[in-house]
Amino acid sequence: RKVWRGADEKGCTHAAAEMVDLKIDHGEVGALLLKCWNLPEAVVEAVAYHHEPDRASPENRCLAQTVYLADMICTQMGIGDGGDGPAGEYMFGIWDDLGLHVDQFSEIVAKVTEEAARSDLLLNLVKK
Repeated sequence: RKVWRGADEKGCTHAAAEMVDLKIDHGEVGALLLKCWNLPEAVVEAVAYHHEPDRASPENRCLAQTVYLADMICTQMGIGDGGDGPAGEYMFGIWDDLGLHVDQFSEIVAKVTEEAARSDLLLNLVKK
């Protein structure tokens, strides 16, 4: 709670406030957990660097960029609550790196919206 309040007061992302207050962010914590579970390094790096995908190793950068882009789109659309707070600076170069064009944004948003609704439906079935 302290981190989230600090982020709101400073107008920064929760990840940035985590680094200031805790000296570690949620991506790193998640990566440590995934490593303990022996998940593939590509998955570990995608989680660790989902806010800074260019820090991922070259062989795992594409997955980290994909997770970053998905996170940014969902944050901007208000889908789910990853606890990230406001979206950080948008890295438009990732669209080119992934072979996408910003003109595809509406199409991607439509698909994300469709999949989010499907996920909500499934999660509601599980809760019952």
